[in-house]
Amino acid sequence: QPFSLAVVCEKIKMLKEIRIAKEKDCPKMLELLEYICNLHSGIRPDLFKAGKSKYDSESLAKLLADENRITFVAADENDEVLGYIFCILIDHSVDSARCPNKELYIDDLCVDEKCRHEGIGDALFKKALETAKELQTYLVDACPQVPLYIANLVVAYNKNLQGQYFYG
Repeated sequence: QPFSLAVVCEKIKMLKEIRIAKEKDCPKMLELLEYICNLHSGIRPDLFKAGKSKYDSESLAKLLADENRITFVAADENDEVLGYIFCILIDHSVDSARCPNKELYIDDLCVDEKCRHEGIGDALFKKALETAKELQTYLVDACPQVPLYIANLVVAYNKNLQGQYFYG
């Protein structure tokens, strides 16, 4: 059965749509980025600083304007951000060691703690896969070399995850 984002959004009660991130989404995205950094710093203080964020407001605004970056947010019926996925479009046409192709690299994915276990992260990931297909980039399930990378995936210690921690 083909994937339909509209069907996914309909099934998830609080999710209205997955859309391209806008500058007005930055405050909530920065809040989520800081939350994730604090989570990381609690587990790996040798790598992450508490109270910081991967991006500041200026660098996040630049990222949203970058044509090689694609950022989606999951939004509710009030257009409030429930989560995000940061993707990077990588073009290997000038790479001497690689066959010419494009890849969609997932740099970061986060769902607000209050909205977890509702399928929002899955919907964001599926939107990235749908976009990769539209852009004719390689997909995880279409290529044995797995050129759609999932990076910085962190499932950190919290009460819902029974202490599991993965960092890739």
